[in-house]
Amino acid sequence: MAREMLLYVDANAQGKADGTAKNPFSNLMSARDALRQLRRKGKIKSGVRILVTPGVYRQEKTLCFTPEVG
Repeated sequence: MAREMLLYVDANAQGKADGTAKNPFSNLMSARDALRQLRRKGKIKSGVRILVTPGVYRQEKTLCFTPEVG
């Protein structure tokens, strides 16, 4: 059984982000876009969980998860 993939988001994140606990995304749209790319490349073999740390996340647009993203 494949392990669940985890993507991390932290409002205070800076620098190069890859969605790991060490280098989280700084916003939800980046996590969504990364998830979309992973799905397109066939790299997701099981469920995905996006872990969002407490903080203020300012959105300029509506965040939408389409069927393509999951």
